Amino acid sequence: MVTAHRGTKNFGALVSDFKGVSFNNYVQQMSSASTFANKVFAVLQEIEQEKKASFELFFTGHSLGGWLVQITPFTIEYLEVNGGIFLMKLKTEKKKHLQVALCKTVLISGISSAHSSV
Repeated sequence: MVTAHRGTKNFGALVSDFKGVSFNNYVQQMSSASTFANKVFAVLQEIEQEKKASFELFFTGHSLGGWLVQITPFTIEYLEVNGGIFLMKLKTEKKKHLQVALCKTVLISGISSAHSSV
């Protein structure tokens, strides 16, 4: 499954991009993207367990979306949502392998059942 994060849409988004990326500040898009990614991952895990199916989850994006791609796999791997707040996971499951590859200007991030080098 591929999840694409949208890039900068308007001047307001450009201001958010600048604040978030340049100054490493929290912006609302971080929460939205991470919440969505965690929900997708949870649903795919349920399907995998029920149907004994295997899946790969990839994230891609451009501009602000590329920055969000760097954040969302981290939240899936190391954070959990508790009461609407992201908290550090006490233990991580070794079930999935997280891999991130930088290809020119497009950041592609994937969570895969198989271990592979990128």
